[in-house]
Amino acid sequence: MIFEVLSPSTEAYDRGAKAGHYRQRASLMQYVLVSSAERSVEVLRRDEGGWWKSAIFSGDGRVPLASLGIELALDDIYGQLEALRAAEAEAAAES
Repeated sequence: MIFEVLSPSTEAYDRGAKAGHYRQRASLMQYVLVSSAERSVEVLRRDEGGWWKSAIFSGDGRVPLASLGIELALDDIYGQLEALRAAEAEAAAES
């Protein structure tokens, strides 16, 4: 399982070349792209035939992570992201 937090400056690379590298890893069954620009999470999952399927979750929903057998609430995902942003801002202010 890989979680990738997308930033505006790297999103094209993360969705393009980097995603291509991920797809070549035979052991990877699922990866998650978390938008930093909007409340949206894309889950890419390899099916039984080896094809990659994509699903987008937004709003107040839940994100199913089949390879882990769990679901995450978008509130939990974005709560963590907001905490990380606050910590980065605090570290920058101290420098």
